[in-house]
Amino acid sequence: EKIHNLGLKYVTEYLKKLKYLQKKMNKSGDVFDFIQETSLKTTDKNHISELKTIREKTIQYLYPKYFDDIIKKKDYYDIKCVTKEEKNTSAYYLLPDLKKNKKGTFYINSLNSKNINTHELHTLSLHEGYPGHHYESLINLNKDKPLYFKVNNTYISYIEGWGLYCESLIQTKNNYEIFWNIIYSLHRSIRLVVDTGIHYYGWSYEKSFQYMNKYLPMSDEFIKNEICRYIDDPGQALTYKIGENFIQELRKLYFKKHKNDYSGFHKIILSIGPCPLDILKEKFMTYL
Repeated sequence: EKIHNLGLKYVTEYLKKLKYLQKKMNKSGDVFDFIQETSLKTTDKNHISELKTIREKTIQYLYPKYFDDIIKKKDYYDIKCVTKEEKNTSAYYLLPDLKKNKKGTFYINSLNSKNINTHELHTLSLHEGYPGHHYESLINLNKDKPLYFKVNNTYISYIEGWGLYCESLIQTKNNYEIFWNIIYSLHRSIRLVVDTGIHYYGWSYEKSFQYMNKYLPMSDEFIKNEICRYIDDPGQALTYKIGENFIQELRKLYFKKHKNDYSGFHKIILSIGPCPLDILKEKFMTYL
């Protein structure tokens, strides 16, 4: 019930942000008209080349503000299109091998330009690449820790929480990129409502579909796949927003002593590495 209500609260908050953006962009109609209309705005840029450009800009402009690392080209991640067999997948990250003979790879569904909106790419890049999954895994693999800690993907609330948290570090004045950044946060908030709706409140497929279809500018097939995912893997979809919220709360604690020291905070979170959230807080407090 607590998670379900938290999801409803966040959905309301992100709709307010969309209404504010709608007013800023001087768009008429209600917020749902705005969502549908704005989601159609795209460009004819090549997804792979655009993601490489975003990767360079992120390293150049975001890292000096939020991190104190220097990213070398040998530590770059590859960017590839998903296979035809993965046509229902939007994007994901695959870890490098332990000897780094094979680089970490960001896979994007560019099989059809309609699969991914160009303006989504900035947010996706922050989540899957720098400073999200690739950067976090790169640091974790370089630690002097047992093999178990380097390859274990069990602690999803940390891993996906960090990925979603990194989306909030977006540096853009492009209203369409801001729009998609909000939509992604709205989507993760909706997961809190629908996952608990299915597994606690007994929501039907139809009710789950109608709720998601009301708020998200996604295809029917995409929403269907999302709901099947929630049914098949209870709780996994909760980890994004719960993990991000947890990291945001730790940042508030840190900023009380070290105001706006982003790089110091990020260094602590990444030095601890993937673990259960209660242990993350326990270890974090020893640093604090």
